[in-house]
Amino acid sequence: MKLPFDPRYNAQQALAVQPNKNVDHNDPESLRKVCRQFEEAFVQQMFKQMRATVPEGGLFDNGNDYQIYRDMMDAQIAQSVAQRGELGIGDMLYNQLSRSLEQVEDEASEEVVSEDD
Repeated sequence: MKLPFDPRYNAQQALAVQPNKNVDHNDPESLRKVCRQFEEAFVQQMFKQMRATVPEGGLFDNGNDYQIYRDMMDAQIAQSVAQRGELGIGDMLYNQLSRSLEQVEDEASEEVVSEDD
């Protein structure tokens, strides 16, 4: 049966994290959450690329249902890895961006003080 769309793409889109426009950009917890989401997306993409290197075939049929289930399982594993911070990518990114955020805040406060003079 030929489908006019790829169900794996739709499953990936459904699992994708949508950006929140109501986020406080100066909140450290919001930054940490976004860094974890980045790590999650990175790990999921890494799994996808790793699976692309494995030859198909074997015991299980590689139909659409199997591929959708595998993509959903990879998404859950990636989410678990990111929440626990096992790779540390999110933490490193948070440390780097939080320093940048502090510098921007310091520069903004200095501009406000100089304008008051």
